[in-house]
Amino acid sequence: MPEAKVASSKVVAYIGTSDVRSISVADWDASNIKGQDRVWSSHNGWQIPVDNFGDDEMAYFATDTDFVVKDAVIPDIQA
Repeated sequence: MPEAKVASSKVVAYIGTSDVRSISVADWDASNIKGQDRVWSSHNGWQIPVDNFGDDEMAYFATDTDFVVKDAVIPDIQA
């Protein structure tokens, strides 16, 4: 049986204790950051690709210990 192929990319992963974590436009505005509504939950594996964030948003994640930037391994479903 051949090994499964995987693709890797960087993601912003939520590692806090809540079931769902969201950052709204208003939350971003409170930090003087132009951002979009974001939700981390079981539906997205508590991960969002870094390509979805701007530089200011990424700088924010460096200050919030509920988030980490890490490599994501995504199974390739085409065998």
